[in-house]
Amino acid sequence: MPGPRPGPAVRAAEALQAAGHTTAALTTLATAQAWDEHLQLLAYTARAGQGEANLRSQLASVPDHWRQSPAARYLAGLLARSTGDLNEADALYSQALGGLPESLVATVHNARGVVRAMRGLTEGALADFEAAAGGSGVTAGEASQNRALLLIQTGRHAEAELSLGRAVAAFRAAGDPLREARSLETLGGCSSDVACCVRRCPLCQGPHPAIGAAAGRGHDPPQSGGGARGAG
Repeated sequence: MPGPRPGPAVRAAEALQAAGHTTAALTTLATAQAWDEHLQLLAYTARAGQGEANLRSQLASVPDHWRQSPAARYLAGLLARSTGDLNEADALYSQALGGLPESLVATVHNARGVVRAMRGLTEGALADFEAAAGGSGVTAGEASQNRALLLIQTGRHAEAELSLGRAVAAFRAAGDPLREARSLETLGGCSSDVACCVRRCPLCQGPHPAIGAAAGRGHDPPQSGGGARGAG
């Protein structure tokens, strides 16, 4: 029996995703062979922190000729990131940026910024975080937070304070009080005492674990119609 046509399948998947049933939404799209929508939803929801085996499993059903699409290249970048191949992840993220829908661009800039920060490419990472912070939602907040932490590491505390303020505003607008509180705590340290801010920030003591973790988040689930609130 043939599966549902892509149009109805996409609408069904949107409803499932809105209800929090991501796996069922992905299965619906794969059954309908709606691979473009399937890959975009996978890109919105996949995380490098899921691990290599999980990411490979999620990509296994995708036909070979779809694996050259921008969203698939981004997912391959997440896979490379999960295996520790930062150079390959950077290259794949860069390839993906050429043709992604606007709703995923900030996610990939944030993910590439994380990888570049981990590689010691500070200015490139800051530029990526700035690009990602220009959007809205949680991804914009994470990008501003990542940018601030990297600025703290380089001693640019006044700029970091401004970036943390942007993170707080983005998290508040997105309705994420936990991330907002973390940014406020760091911002309070920067505002009251630079030395205290440095002590509070793990980045100043070496490679920053929060930035590494952000590579596995970096984006948010899609909203109705395929949009996203805001990185791998």
